[in-house]
Amino acid sequence: PQWRKEIGDHELQSFSYTASDQDSYADFWAENVSLNLNGSTFILHAFEEEIEINLPYLGAHNVSNALAATALAMAVGASLADVKAGLEQRSQVKGRLYPVEINEHCLLIDDTYNANVDSMKSAISVLKNYPAFRILAVGDMAELGKESTQCHQEVADFAQQAGLDLIVSFGKESAVISANAQHHFTDKQTMSNFLLPIISQKIVEKQPLVLLAKGSRRQKMEELIEMLSQSISCTFGVYSGN
Repeated sequence: PQWRKEIGDHELQSFSYTASDQDSYADFWAENVSLNLNGSTFILHAFEEEIEINLPYLGAHNVSNALAATALAMAVGASLADVKAGLEQRSQVKGRLYPVEINEHCLLIDDTYNANVDSMKSAISVLKNYPAFRILAVGDMAELGKESTQCHQEVADFAQQAGLDLIVSFGKESAVISANAQHHFTDKQTMSNFLLPIISQKIVEKQPLVLLAKGSRRQKMEELIEMLSQSISCTFGVYSGN
């Protein structure tokens, strides 16, 4: 392969996160991965060393990201203790699984920075694990060319298998993901107006609810998060704006 020609004789390090948590050839791998509502915990193996990591980022894909970051950091001289300190320090970035906590029963997740098939599936995997009423608010994925219809259908199939409680869609091609014309919108304010009574009822009943919003950058799905946050604040006075 071309990349092997380019690296020449430089040392090559590998990392792997597999279904069995271990890959014997890898220099960096995760063991005993436990995903939870606040992130994950796992044993990080780095060559002959190991250390427990409490990762404050949602989803299995972020365990893989942590392994890649570990390989890079240690390649430039970081110790395993340095790696642990870095991975466990949360740096929240809006648009990347950014939690907006309304109250102890209601959580909105802003994952609106961008979207492709893999990141859509990762977000759905995160959402489906919450023990709550789970709402996916999804916008179109952009710049997919001739494969766009197929890609949206692939996400639709994955979302259906996840068994979420409600899916609403915004745009054009994402309608297939919600699989219900009544739950597809071409205006985010109308979508917000549809969702608000559902969310409000759950808050009144103190039933846990999690809504995750995701779409391509041009869809600006973060506007839905802000609309809902402000409306809920006006109704219940519980949103802090953080």
